[in-house]
Amino acid sequence: MKKLFLLLVPFSLLADIQPIIRFETHPTDWGRIKIDVYVEEQPAGYLEYHQILQTPRIYIDLFYINPDFRNKKIGTALMQEALRQFEVQHCTEVVLCASPFGEGPRLDIITLMNFYKKFGFKTFDQSVPYDATYGGNMHKIIDYQLA
Repeated sequence: MKKLFLLLVPFSLLADIQPIIRFETHPTDWGRIKIDVYVEEQPAGYLEYHQILQTPRIYIDLFYINPDFRNKKIGTALMQEALRQFEVQHCTEVVLCASPFGEGPRLDIITLMNFYKKFGFKTFDQSVPYDATYGGNMHKIIDYQLA
């Protein structure tokens, strides 16, 4: 006779289990590179960028996290993966425009700016005011060493 065991796990312990996150990198029809992020095989967001030929500068054109996956560290994981890929490409500077415009519920500009700042991005174009309607240009200098 087989015995059946039931394992009860408190929900608080399940909260610490990390979801399975997968990245896919591929070219777009617009000449950009797109990094898609999937959580448990569900599309959770993407980042699109392009690099001007023969320069070490990358421009992040689009960065989007589905509202269902926000505040779950998915955006952080996607940005870390993008920065890792940029370093492999020997990129020395990353430029983006932090803006509250885009798909889904809007984030306030302070939240956006703080998100990018935690990765080392700094503002560089003071000609446009940073307010809730625009955002602002930011850049990051990447330090890397050739192996």
